[in-house]
Amino acid sequence: MELKNQHIFLLSTEFWGSHYLSKHHYALALKALGNEVYFIQPGKKKGAFCAGESPEGIPLIDFKPSSGQRHLPKSIALNIQKREWQKIITVAGHLPDMIWSFDNSRLFHLDALGGDVKSIHHVVDLNQDFELGFAASSANLCLGTTRFIVDKLKRHQDESHFLHHGCVAKPCEPKSIQERLQLAYLGNVLLRFVDRPFVLSMIERYPEIDFHFIGGYTQNNLIHTIASEDREYLERLQALPNTILHGAVPQDQLQVAFEKMDAFFIVYAKEHYAQAANPHKVMELISSGKPILSFTIDTFKTEKLLHFADDAAHFFELIDQLKNGQLTDRRSEQLAFAERHSYPKQIQKITSWISHW
Repeated sequence: MELKNQHIFLLSTEFWGSHYLSKHHYALALKALGNEVYFIQPGKKKGAFCAGESPEGIPLIDFKPSSGQRHLPKSIALNIQKREWQKIITVAGHLPDMIWSFDNSRLFHLDALGGDVKSIHHVVDLNQDFELGFAASSANLCLGTTRFIVDKLKRHQDESHFLHHGCVAKPCEPKSIQERLQLAYLGNVLLRFVDRPFVLSMIERYPEIDFHFIGGYTQNNLIHTIASEDREYLERLQALPNTILHGAVPQDQLQVAFEKMDAFFIVYAKEHYAQAANPHKVMELISSGKPILSFTIDTFKTEKLLHFADDAAHFFELIDQLKNGQLTDRRSEQLAFAERHSYPKQIQKITSWISHW
């Protein structure tokens, strides 16, 4: 089987919106190869409903399943899910050749439509662990973006492989360090994995540096609720004079924002080491060619791409090295890595695993 000229139903845990994650990029890359891709996103009412198209012309389908399926015997749940797929098929107007699922909370029996419809279960988040066993065992192929995820998948499916996140390479022009350093964080500002006390202490420690936050901090396709602790963190960030909150920046405007930055920072708390073992945003930052300062990230710890710190004191040393022009230049290594992991290259790897289908 080749991933060309197929009808592919891509099951997503997130809506289509201003933030693009792996599933959005894969949908676009698959469409570029001549596939008919249907992006099945969460629904607010039970059933399947047309939700228009993405700006790039990908049909969007809202889908919400009937409740309680995980408590039913497999034979009954399988029949229910077959009927629910039929609702999606009616909206799409096509039978799928393949189901590509990033979601094991809905339609987790991936063999519900029979053996002629092939399936991939793709897990990019360790927390995506609802009915992982059913989804993995019923898929023809499983993919995981960290060793922790692949270990879980292999308990249920021998055909489980590690696959890095894909990358949309958009290298920035080299930029010499100016008097006032510009450091940026990319992604959901309210992400709970972030070491918030460290972020606040870092910004306070370096009043001569501007800290930019490029990402949403209000409700959007990735932020569904905002708790009181989130509001408190946000208020403390906004109170610091050297903090700039950009909000969600459209994908086609990110490059302009990236060009203005001297470097990026990633600071996940140690208790979330396994959950944050391979964040999607890292690939986007690597592709810029600009320095990335970070606490250790498991999937990249053997790569000479990011500048890792073991603790706060070490992180501050990296900032000082950056200020003084003493940080090792890893631009060429970053851009080469980004090219090897472009979405077309990732799809080639997947094609090699499914060529016998």
